[in-house]
Amino acid sequence: MRMRRKRNLEPRMDACAALLVARGKPIKNLKEAALTYRALVDYGDLFGNGNPVELEVGCGNGGFIAQLAVRRPDTNFIAVEVCTNVVLTAMERIKAENISNVRFLNVPAEILPCYIPAHSVARIYLNFSTPLPEAGREKQRLTSDRFLAIYKMLLTDGGTIEQKTDSAPFFDYSLRKYRENGFTVRDVTRDLHNSAYAQENIVTEYEANFSSKGMPIYRAVAQYHQEKPMKFTYFMPTKIICGRDCVTEQGNLMKDLGKSALIVTGKSSQKNGALGDVLSALETNGQTATVYDRVTPNPSVACVREGVALLKSAGADFVVAIGGGSPMDAAKAIATLAVQDRTDDEIFAGGYAPVALPMAHVPTTAGTGSEVTPYSILTNDAKRTKTSITSPAMFPRLAYLDGKYMRDLPAATTVNTALDAFSHAVEGMLSRNGTPLSDALARESLRILYPLLPKTSGALTLEERDTLLYASALAGMTIAQSGTTAVHGMGYSLTYFYNIDHGRANGLLLGATLRLCEKKGVPALQEILSACGDTLDGVCATLDALLGEREAIPAERLEEFAAAVSEKHIKKSKYEPTAEEVRVIFFTSLRPQK
Repeated sequence: MRMRRKRNLEPRMDACAALLVARGKPIKNLKEAALTYRALVDYGDLFGNGNPVELEVGCGNGGFIAQLAVRRPDTNFIAVEVCTNVVLTAMERIKAENISNVRFLNVPAEILPCYIPAHSVARIYLNFSTPLPEAGREKQRLTSDRFLAIYKMLLTDGGTIEQKTDSAPFFDYSLRKYRENGFTVRDVTRDLHNSAYAQENIVTEYEANFSSKGMPIYRAVAQYHQEKPMKFTYFMPTKIICGRDCVTEQGNLMKDLGKSALIVTGKSSQKNGALGDVLSALETNGQTATVYDRVTPNPSVACVREGVALLKSAGADFVVAIGGGSPMDAAKAIATLAVQDRTDDEIFAGGYAPVALPMAHVPTTAGTGSEVTPYSILTNDAKRTKTSITSPAMFPRLAYLDGKYMRDLPAATTVNTALDAFSHAVEGMLSRNGTPLSDALARESLRILYPLLPKTSGALTLEERDTLLYASALAGMTIAQSGTTAVHGMGYSLTYFYNIDHGRANGLLLGATLRLCEKKGVPALQEILSACGDTLDGVCATLDALLGEREAIPAERLEEFAAAVSEKHIKKSKYEPTAEEVRVIFFTSLRPQK
């Protein structure tokens, strides 16, 4: 039924002229419309300030936009309504309530780009748009492909569409269209008034009417990120030699490293055969070797100092690391400080020159990936945490990957190191320093690693050990470019104060972090889940099964840990947690004790 024209329509519209930006008629061709109506809004001139702008498409009688504008006076709002009779009611409402941060467009949504500057709208609201269920009217739906293309023109990078509807079929259609058009869908609920989003919800008269009849309200947020030009660098100078018996068969590659080696390792390398293979290869090359096997988990500055002293007394001119992350991290620091002397106070100050003794690394666990990174993680007692030092020269020259050295690795070590590798791949994709190439490495690592995660707590074949080691190296190559995120920053306190294995610490925190990414609509989350071939619930369940019972830690200590997370790690994270969100991750991931 056609709506009756309001009495005295034009005089009443004139009385609201200060609120009306423009009136326009439907034109099918946007290019033609642009020629007819092109009059981009100057927000500064329109509102007299530089506040962010949000848009409601189909504002109806103005009930929603009026409440929203009062609630958020530091945001400017443009309400769009094609029906002049209806927009008049909305404008008179805003005028009567003396609301200063709302203006109106009495135009069809098809021609919004004629008035709204490109990429200038932070959020678009679609409240109870007409579902138009008939197949022949799909193009007229406000979430059809053509309208979503228009919203992409208007939204800022990271801008969102917030939709509410009472129609389940229209809601499902909209969710599908958002995803097909490159939006990330988040904060989905099929019963808004009984959800976590109810408290902040603005209930319109239309919405209250439907809700009073027991009908659920559907709500979702769709976030859009503009595609950016590809621009990055990639540097990974380590030569990787992978395969069974690669140390003895291609040990001649170490000839070019020097005449005398300092072998940096722990006590296990003699038992797993790695030390014997390295010594045999060096002897074949005519090189001498001195073994430093006093490296402990989470190496300290004192451990590194002891290694440097032994290297100099032995006259060694290159370093071979054998072991997991601790021996490899210690070896990098030893190789660097042997040629760049620093006081204890200066070790963590950064600014290292790209100079270090040549290194070859032989990993005997599958997790750290240190054999392909330029980082050395040491215990920093002054700050009571673990701290990274880095230099391009800390990349090993050679990395030998042979899963046979992990044949008798204890299950707990296998699980924890695999969690470390998994965390590296995931965090690489959640890092703001990631690149298309590092993301590709991370996806491949996850594709290979994730199906093996549940098996790490039991018996693994030698071939599966090889695969884990390869996936770990890929994850290491990822973070060599991207670095890590707040997960690592949070985990360091757990390791320093409670001696929780580094990989386990990351695993404990990862599930809650991924849940936060879902809440915030971080696009990389879907890529991570796709690479894993699992849902978020599935990934979290896999982590829970591997972790078992979580550590009990006093609540006051968790508060301290949350406050101590470095700003550097937080800012590098695409999910950039607030102080409260960091606190929630800690309290969700551990068992707080009074």
